[in-house]
Amino acid sequence: NNISENKKSESKTVRNNKVTFINNQNILSQFLELSREINQSTGWDFEIDTIEPLQYGEYHESQEYGWHIDQHNIAHADKKVRKISFSIFLNESFTGGEFDLEVYNPNHDCRYETFSKLPVNTALFFKSDYWHRVRPVSKGIRKSLVGWVLGPKMK
Repeated sequence: NNISENKKSESKTVRNNKVTFINNQNILSQFLELSREINQSTGWDFEIDTIEPLQYGEYHESQEYGWHIDQHNIAHADKKVRKISFSIFLNESFTGGEFDLEVYNPNHDCRYETFSKLPVNTALFFKSDYWHRVRPVSKGIRKSLVGWVLGPKMK
């Protein structure tokens, strides 16, 4: 399923890979607990209490996910919003597919950090309102597990 966005007057594919969701409550509760520890150790101190189903994704050659943020403008029906996102790198047998995360202000020449081949099972946690993307895979299949942790809408 392709989703398109209009950026700088040109049409750009945002996502063209396939995903599957994992809704095992035991697994989700473990990731929620880990997210609480990360939330505290980073000093974010967000009020978080819910986790969405995990998303397993595979990016085949030429597949990508363009610049986006995970936090939506409108809260879910239960008034929760995404506050913390994470991506777990599940394999290294691919080329391309770099993960870019915008962490710098406009005064920097390059506003993002690039994460290429992190060790298998490495998790990258970040605030859900940070811009990020997955660059096109040029060879092999990039596999990842993505999650979102929610809490009450910020006031």
